[in-house]
Amino acid sequence: MTINLGKVRSKRPVFFMLIFVCILSTSVISNSGIFNAPQVSAATTYTYTISVEGSNYVARNTAGTLITSSTDFGTVFNAINAKLVSGNTVSIKAGTYLVSTGAKLTKTNIAITGDPTNPSSTTVRAASKSTPTNYLFQMGGSYNTIQGITFDANKNTVISPQFYLLGSYNTVKNNRFINALQYNLETSNADHFQILDNYATNSQYGIATMGFNSWSTNGLISGNTITDCQSAGIKIRNALDVVVENNYIDTAYVQYIERYSYHSNEGMTGLYLSVSDGPSVNITFQNNRVIDSKENKITRGVFMENQNTAYWLSLTSVRMSNIKFLNNYFSGLYYSIITTGSFNTLQANTIILR
Repeated sequence: MTINLGKVRSKRPVFFMLIFVCILSTSVISNSGIFNAPQVSAATTYTYTISVEGSNYVARNTAGTLITSSTDFGTVFNAINAKLVSGNTVSIKAGTYLVSTGAKLTKTNIAITGDPTNPSSTTVRAASKSTPTNYLFQMGGSYNTIQGITFDANKNTVISPQFYLLGSYNTVKNNRFINALQYNLETSNADHFQILDNYATNSQYGIATMGFNSWSTNGLISGNTITDCQSAGIKIRNALDVVVENNYIDTAYVQYIERYSYHSNEGMTGLYLSVSDGPSVNITFQNNRVIDSKENKITRGVFMENQNTAYWLSLTSVRMSNIKFLNNYFSGLYYSIITTGSFNTLQANTIILR
């Protein structure tokens, strides 16, 4: 069964529709329990720096001693990763850093920072359309943070995603993710993760939670701005106990270069919820704004897919349950909400501007 709510055409007069569905409580969901485990105590405040010196990227320790030097940012970062201990900081100075080998963080309680006041001043970019072959940056380990950096996939035709979030209690905050042919930022089997106040643009998917033979669990995706994504602004698949709130999605979709031909006729979706090789359970979407400022570019505000109607899905018998949409706002969309299949869903206080 397919239910289409709020079909919108831009030529109609403007009015508001306030929808109340009182099936469950409509109060805003609290996120306070997601990150309540104690933080790891810092062993040291030691700082490593990465900077551009001539044609090389150079890593130094707190004393200024040279650690390594290379024309590949991934090689430099991975050399630092081998030396990191809990409580260390990696400061990436302003400049453009080309990546031929994916950078990988595997340690605990590490802070990585560029310039939080101007993330565009520190850019980590794919060296070419074919390198690196896996990802720009993979964030594993636990209790780590990264902020103030622009990640630019440079329309690389090989890497996906450009930023890979794994591990436990990791936070990605106030970064920019641009020019990915598929995923700008993707979680895979991560738990207790935070994706906060980032900007993602010009990709197939802006932010996505994924799980392969497992779930991405206990996550908070909040305060992000997402534009110009071909398929979906935020995609939730195979997730448990995830809150998606206070995000702004405006997808004019003007620059994307297609990678897969079978996506060429898909409509853009602001919030996309689906299942594949695992279920999606206890997902809350609240206080999000999904708009199309140029009209009729996003065809769907919300798309929930809970049955095997799409040929690229392979579903188990356990699918979606306890899905909540609270206090969201949709404007300028052709369809506001589409559901495919049956759901245990609460929708309340949703404003649709037609």
